[in-house]
Amino acid sequence: MKYSISLPGYRIDSRMIFTFIGSFFIAWLLWNWQITFALLFYHAEHLKKATSFDTHFDLVVSYATVLKSFFGPLCSAMLYTLVAFSKNNNE
Repeated sequence: MKYSISLPGYRIDSRMIFTFIGSFFIAWLLWNWQITFALLFYHAEHLKKATSFDTHFDLVVSYATVLKSFFGPLCSAMLYTLVAFSKNNNE
């Protein structure tokens, strides 16, 4: 199903929205690779040995900053989406 959002002077179609959402998700995983890696591969008892954190929650609170959790992935996703769609429009 194809749909679009109309803003004054702009038309955003569903392909761009889904590309942005997917690229934001991937960018978030890459910007926050420490959190992703610890949550996937460290059991609670091994976390203290591998890192300096007692719990997964402590690790997430320590690494989750506004820059790494929101602005970095947002800028990366916008850049990728704009490059991908400008390349498609030029071809």
